[in-house]
Amino acid sequence: MAAEPGGGRAGISRRCRPPLAAFAAGLLLLLPLPPSASSSCDHRVPSGEQQCRVYNDSDWHRKPTGSPDQEGIRDADFVLYVSALTTDRPIAGYANLCPNMISTQAQEFVGMLSTVKHEIIHALGFSAGLFAFYRDDDGKPLTPRYADGLPPFNERWYKANYSMAEKLDWGRNKGCDFVMKSCKFWIDQKRQKKQLISPYCDTLRSNPLQLTCRQDQRAVAVCNLQKFPKQLPQEYQYFDNLNGVPAEELPYYGGSVEIADYCPFSQEFSWHLSGEFQRSSDCRIIENQPDPTKNYGAEKYGPNSVCLIQKSAFVMEQCRRKLSYPDWGSGCYQETLMTLLRQVSLKSVSRGSNTSQDSNALKMYKLNGETLSDK
Repeated sequence: MAAEPGGGRAGISRRCRPPLAAFAAGLLLLLPLPPSASSSCDHRVPSGEQQCRVYNDSDWHRKPTGSPDQEGIRDADFVLYVSALTTDRPIAGYANLCPNMISTQAQEFVGMLSTVKHEIIHALGFSAGLFAFYRDDDGKPLTPRYADGLPPFNERWYKANYSMAEKLDWGRNKGCDFVMKSCKFWIDQKRQKKQLISPYCDTLRSNPLQLTCRQDQRAVAVCNLQKFPKQLPQEYQYFDNLNGVPAEELPYYGGSVEIADYCPFSQEFSWHLSGEFQRSSDCRIIENQPDPTKNYGAEKYGPNSVCLIQKSAFVMEQCRRKLSYPDWGSGCYQETLMTLLRQVSLKSVSRGSNTSQDSNALKMYKLNGETLSDK
């Protein structure tokens, strides 16, 4: 279906023979061919048709085919097209991208692209509610059907081919307890053993920020633990104690992401100035490189950079001025320097002198081109 603004004539695109697609109003629509159609385009709606345009994966410049555009429908600003086909699969997809949520920033391109891919894949049938309707190459249902043609919806239908899966770092090698039990169980167990509760966290958001690294060390992050205006449901209350939080207020605290069951974890973020996006905290995106006059941690963003923990805050010295940045705790550095930086633990260096406690620290200073010193 395609609609044109009122005041003119509205028309709908003809339905084209698979595996081709109809292209209408700037959208690629995957449409089936009615059994009665005998040509590449169905001509049963002559009063409002637009010329059929067909494409395949090897021919993206094919010209329109079939009869030219028809007269259209006068004084209409919406056309509703209804078909009566027996089908149990998606035949068209629709995705709306809110203009105010679309970013042209290079730093956000990967996330935007991933979101669009995700929604297209859902429209193609990769959805929990549609798996039971899959068919084999001969068109036979892969899941047994009841007499009414519907499959059971409470069964496991397929075994995944995990050789095709991407590497998933979240929870990698954490064991069955991490997967099968709640984040409260994990947090409590780690606390009892006086171990880090990573990849979860229990640090409250504060000003200044206490920075850390995302679990995969590819981004600077902050713990998304926050206070909610209402108590969280009992099953999402994960803390028996939190530093600085009265016991009666603990039910109000949880991670900011609902689909993560309010489990708190270290999450990347973006810097904004007066409401305007400045940069994100992904270490691999070179556009996130701080301005030299504000690069207090001598950070280096780029494809080969990773997030490292800083042991102390830093002061940038410019002549007699000493500038500091309140938010600290982690930063992005080139992976080729990772071993070196871990050795020196970002120890202090001073301009024009070898006062560093480790000569390697001076090498790090020269490579990054900044002057740093401990507070």
